[in-house]
Amino acid sequence: MFVDFDSIFNDDPKSQFIIPEQYIDFLNKELPNGLKYVVNEDGTSIRITTDEKELKIGGIEFNLTKKQKEILGDKYTEKDVFDYAYNSQQKILIKKGFIIINGEKISTDKLNYSPFKKVKEKVYLIPQKLDTKMPITLKSEKYERTIWVSRVPNNSINILQFKSEKNEPLQINYTINNEEIQMNISYHLKMAKSITDIVESVNIYNAFIDGKGYIFNSLINIKMDAKKYDEKSILFWEKVLKLEKELDVKFNVPKRSLEDEEVFEIEELYQSLINKIPFKDENVINSINAEINFENERNINELVGNPFHLQFAQNFQTNILGKKIKLIAFIMVFNSKIAKVEKNTKNTTIILEDESETKKRFASIMCFKSQNELEEYKKQLNGEKMNKFKQAKSAYEYINEA
Repeated sequence: MFVDFDSIFNDDPKSQFIIPEQYIDFLNKELPNGLKYVVNEDGTSIRITTDEKELKIGGIEFNLTKKQKEILGDKYTEKDVFDYAYNSQQKILIKKGFIIINGEKISTDKLNYSPFKKVKEKVYLIPQKLDTKMPITLKSEKYERTIWVSRVPNNSINILQFKSEKNEPLQINYTINNEEIQMNISYHLKMAKSITDIVESVNIYNAFIDGKGYIFNSLINIKMDAKKYDEKSILFWEKVLKLEKELDVKFNVPKRSLEDEEVFEIEELYQSLINKIPFKDENVINSINAEINFENERNINELVGNPFHLQFAQNFQTNILGKKIKLIAFIMVFNSKIAKVEKNTKNTTIILEDESETKKRFASIMCFKSQNELEEYKKQLNGEKMNKFKQAKSAYEYINEA
């Protein structure tokens, strides 16, 4: 068997020469070719190491624990012990006696001992550290995400176990036993650092639960017995992600459940900025202030009691997921009539009421990123677009029809 000798019998090949070099040189003459003594970190004991990459060793007798014997069984080989030590990352006690290194017998007492002590040191088979982490790509039909996985100890001879990093919002844990693969996938949104993290993680998670997930380009066509992430919630976060790109902002990941009003406001902006359609405002406009020049009192009185269609623009500002959003709101008011006109020196206040018992007033709003965008929209304003304002739905209705 060819093995890395330093990795098997020693934790660290570094040395500190507190023991005289001349003494080390003298002891080295008794060792087989390719081996040499170095001083351990304590400065009072020495161990064998080598400059060669591989050595052929054999004839090792192991002093196994009860648990190690249970795993290895009665008919284990030296290779089984080496594989078990590496896979479980456990050190294995070596019985005192002799082992064969490059065809020559050498006492285990010479592998690691202190020339200043009468008691000989115990000798262990110490495995190399497991392989470093590696990237894997998890995919759904819409998204893909690269995560890092590391091989982790498994108390067996040949069951390989891998886990992703604990700070990932999407985590995977799988074992490989010959050709059999067992896998568990989970999401941890408290680890998400962005809206993209949320959208990708829950979408890919659901794909694996449905047996439609991919590792690299290989379909994992195995349905998992786990609860899926709510599809409507996925749709909501996808809307937030689209708004992020449209507004060129990076929203903060919420550390709490969102209130209904926050969800509705995001829906309203989504309909305006992404779908380019107005939304119905649940708040009723009772009055407006405007600079209106009336020629005489008669003109004012003629307005009172008559149906009144109103459209106007105003600045709109809100705070969504930690970001201030400034927009221009274009508003149309329907089913209203003027109840009263109050005129003063600076402006005129128009008091509104419902047009009738069956025609309750409401307002529809569409938001724009800039005044220029609004002006371009108004140039194309026609009966069809006016009708969209009149038939606009509330955020609640848009969400429930999705």
